[in-house]
Amino acid sequence: MKSIKTILFRLLCLSGLLAGAFLLLSSWGILDPAQWQEEAQPVILPAVPALGVADQRLYQGPFLYLSDPAQPIPAGTKGVVLPMKSADGKLGYVSRLPRAMDWGASSGDPDRNAAIQAVTYRDDLHTVALISCLADDLAGQDRDLALLRESGSAWRDPSGQIWLDPAKKDTLDYLAQVCREAAALGFDELLLMDLSCPREGEEETLETFCRSLQEAALDWPCLLSVAAGPGQSDTLLATFPGRVWARAEDIPRLSAFDPVVLSAVSSD
Repeated sequence: MKSIKTILFRLLCLSGLLAGAFLLLSSWGILDPAQWQEEAQPVILPAVPALGVADQRLYQGPFLYLSDPAQPIPAGTKGVVLPMKSADGKLGYVSRLPRAMDWGASSGDPDRNAAIQAVTYRDDLHTVALISCLADDLAGQDRDLALLRESGSAWRDPSGQIWLDPAKKDTLDYLAQVCREAAALGFDELLLMDLSCPREGEEETLETFCRSLQEAALDWPCLLSVAAGPGQSDTLLATFPGRVWARAEDIPRLSAFDPVVLSAVSSD
C-alpha cells in the first residue's frame, strides 16, 4: 500500500511539474495555446454547385449560324454558333499549332481571332464553337491520324469523307489542342460534331477516345457538349459535362437528356 501511495504522489508531482513548465513556456511566447485551439477547429470547405444545375439555365435556341464572325448580328439574338473546325479540316480561326499550319488548316486572316472575340466576349450572347472531330479531309492526309484501310489508303465513307482514327494518340492530341485553342477564344460552349463510329464494331474505341478528350477538357473555361451520332450509347452521352444536341428525329429517343435540336441552328 505504501508503494502505491508513493507512486501516486510522484505522478502528482510530475504532472504539476509539467503544468508549470507549460505555463512558463507560454509566458515566454514559445507556446501559444490559442493557436492550438484554432488548428483544432474543423475546416469547412465551401460547397461546389453541381454542373447540371447550371446547364439547365443554358440558352436552348434558336441559334444564329455565323460563317463569318464579322457578319451583323440582328437585335434580339441570344445564341450564336460559329464553325471553328469543319469536316474539310479547315479551322475558323488563326491557329498556332504547327500541324495546322503545315496542312494549311489555319485561317489566313490575321484579324480573324479578334473578330471572333468581339462576339464571344458579349455578355448578351451564348456562343457555341462548332467542331468537327473525326471527320477531317486535311488531317486525314497524315497517316499518323488517318483511319486506314487494309491496303494502307485513307478510309472514306460512302460520301467520300475522310475520317480520323480515334485509336491513334496523334488524333487525340490534335483534336484536344484544337479544342483548347477554341476554348481560349472565349466561347461558352464547344459542340463536338462527327464524334461517332465511322465503321461498325469500334464503339469501345470511341468511348475510350471520348473519355480521354473529356479528361483533357477539365481545365477548359467552357462546357464540352456533343452531337448525338452513330455508335454512341446513352451511357457515353451522359458522361459529357455539357449537354446533348440531336436531330429532330432523334429527340424522342434522347428526351431524357433534354437535348438542343440541331435544326435550331439556322443561317437565317
